[in-house]
Amino acid sequence: MGLIRDDVELHLSSFSGDGGPRGVVFVGVEDVDALHAEIIAKGVAIALPPTEQSWGNREMYINDPDGNDLRFVQVR
Repeated sequence: MGLIRDDVELHLSSFSGDGGPRGVVFVGVEDVDALHAEIIAKGVAIALPPTEQSWGNREMYINDPDGNDLRFVQVR
């Protein structure tokens, strides 16, 4: 499975030999709220909507069907 956006491709694998079970990927974005609106419009379930974290980032989390966490991070 892969995600492609703005000339960047992120490959996510569900095959047991490709790495440890369940992974976490942090993706830096310029505007996590705009991305949230775009993703919601496509019907994607959000695990954590855009949230101000105590460490200074604004983050949104999505869990894919294989249990991987995709974390979109806007550094402030």
